[in-house]
Amino acid sequence: SSEFAFYMICAGVVLVLSFVLFSERDFERMFSPIGENELSFESLMDVDLRERTQREGGRGKFSRALEGIAEGHGLSAREAEVFRYLAMGRGSDYIADKLQVSWNTARTHTHNVYVKLGVHSRQELIDLVDEAVRK
Repeated sequence: SSEFAFYMICAGVVLVLSFVLFSERDFERMFSPIGENELSFESLMDVDLRERTQREGGRGKFSRALEGIAEGHGLSAREAEVFRYLAMGRGSDYIADKLQVSWNTARTHTHNVYVKLGVHSRQELIDLVDEAVRK
């Protein structure tokens, strides 16, 4: 148990030192692509999703489930976009950036999606999608 405490203290010291020694810009540079030919993690995920969708004949089970839920609950086109990001576990900051809207607008769309779907949490939304995918 004292060994565990020692490791936790060391991890905390490393974490504090990293925030003291590195600026936000340094962290961004550490986790962003080095050259123009190198892909970011985010773009790799988008490429993987596109490739998987193409392999599954254009629209996979996940896409069909999302479309069915969106149509069945009367989501607008923009709400359906927000719903897709929410179903993939994305938050308001990411959605606002991707859709090029303000954070408040992304939150409003998120609220509207939750109300129309009758869910109260991200987990309920994901459970709803998971159930639709299994059908």
